[in-house]
Amino acid sequence: MIRKVTFSDAVRKRLKKLYKKRSLTMHEFAVMIGIPYSTINTFMNAKSNSITLKTLYKMCEGLDISVKEFFNDELFENLKEDEF
Repeated sequence: MIRKVTFSDAVRKRLKKLYKKRSLTMHEFAVMIGIPYSTINTFMNAKSNSITLKTLYKMCEGLDISVKEFFNDELFENLKEDEF
């Protein structure tokens, strides 16, 4: 059985792709943007499926991209309403 990619999964993949592109570890990324590592780790390791817009905005700022640019990726193109 193929597991559907959820919105949270897509956000995780996109974040990882972007911070890895900048040669950052998850811990370095957390320190750089001033968000507790435990907060990022909990979301990135799927212990939580929720992330606040404020946190996502802060992550985007740290990656020097807009929220619009963050979501402008093929990962988000085919998500269905029930995957949110």
